[in-house]
Amino acid sequence: VNSEYRHFNISSKSTSDPYAMREIIERRLKHQEWALPDLIVLDGGVPQLNIVLPVVPKNIPVIALAKKQETLLFYNNNNKIEKINLGLEDPVLNLFITIRDEAHRFGNSFHKNKRSKSMLI
Repeated sequence: VNSEYRHFNISSKSTSDPYAMREIIERRLKHQEWALPDLIVLDGGVPQLNIVLPVVPKNIPVIALAKKQETLLFYNNNNKIEKINLGLEDPVLNLFITIRDEAHRFGNSFHKNKRSKSMLI
């Protein structure tokens, strides 16, 4: 639902995308007035999972979608990485691809607007 989309300005000095992702997830989860997510989908692979997982409560599942081969990654109950490669025609994979692409569109439009405002000042 678009009304539940949120913008976050990155305040950390790190230029690393995984650490920015961690900051966003951490800040998002601190808002008690917002419902907790049922699932967190990350754009990335094992590095993104490893950086974000420490700030996510254990009761919220986290998966990552690695773009190279559209591989779904997550930690199983034995704390081992599981990799799932669904066929490109699989509706589940296509749902996750659509979610990722929408997140990119939303984030890119936010940065584009932010840059254009900074150029006017």
